[in-house]
Amino acid sequence: MSCRHLTGRLRSSISHEIEGTKGYVGTNVEYARAVELGIEQPPQPYLRPALHQNEKKILALFKKII
Repeated sequence: MSCRHLTGRLRSSISHEIEGTKGYVGTNVEYARAVELGIEQPPQPYLRPALHQNEKKILALFKKII
């Protein structure tokens, strides 16, 4: 389920931020959306599969906070 990578720039740019009970995950790489959703090429999702694969862990972490 991982997308292929040439330079590792997108992979290394993914960051997260926690604000109270909200969590944000993303990147500032300009082509990230095109890779995830498939603009001008077949999609190579990386964020949504990671979310689904780790959903139980994420929910457990938030339950500790709340």
